[in-house]
Amino acid sequence: METFKTLMSKAALLVAAALLASLVLAPTKSNSQNIRVVDTPVGPLISLEGDIQVGAADRLRNALTVNPGITKVGLVSHGGSAEEGFAIAEVLSDFKVAAYIPPKSICLSACAFGFMGAYSYHIYGVLGLHNMYLFEEDLAKKERDTLLAGGQMYGVRTAIFYVAHGFSLELPLIVASTTREDSFIIFTNTDDFMQFFVRDEKDHVFNYLSPTGVDKTWLDSHLWTSIDVSNYIISLTN
Repeated sequence: METFKTLMSKAALLVAAALLASLVLAPTKSNSQNIRVVDTPVGPLISLEGDIQVGAADRLRNALTVNPGITKVGLVSHGGSAEEGFAIAEVLSDFKVAAYIPPKSICLSACAFGFMGAYSYHIYGVLGLHNMYLFEEDLAKKERDTLLAGGQMYGVRTAIFYVAHGFSLELPLIVASTTREDSFIIFTNTDDFMQFFVRDEKDHVFNYLSPTGVDKTWLDSHLWTSIDVSNYIISLTN
């Protein structure tokens, strides 16, 4: 995350701070937040479940600090605060942990941003990426210029975020151009997700700009609504 921190200076963040504070990555239903140590088939891990709320990153950082032997984090959430999603990604990056989405579980929107900060990725459930949005009451309070500056700032910030974690810029472009509040680009396994991971030993910048070869068939099979996600999870339990 050091590259990301450097590029996103405090001065630049102030341009859109008022807007970003209101942005959310949509939770499809409300769940209270819970961070705890659990035993799993892959060993002990710190589990973060429920809405991504303000303070989650600090609590997760504390849990990892007091449990230095645990290098795995499980994420199960419908989404929440966009800013907190970025902060969780920073925590996972700082501790170089492996991130897991358990079977029959979901990690959507803000949770997905947090997931991308990890050192390695393990998707056994559903990972879903989509655009941020504003609640109607927040949208009505913002000036036009603030919205425009904030939107541009978020686009740049997101692009830097993906590159900082080794992902092709094609992925945020797909997410930005196809998803809305209630639709997601979905990954149900690690290999599918990792086709967009382009960092290599030499780390040439052209890797981040080169198309991966995904086509309309791929897009149609990965662009899901929240109902599609629910139906998929239900099908796994039958």
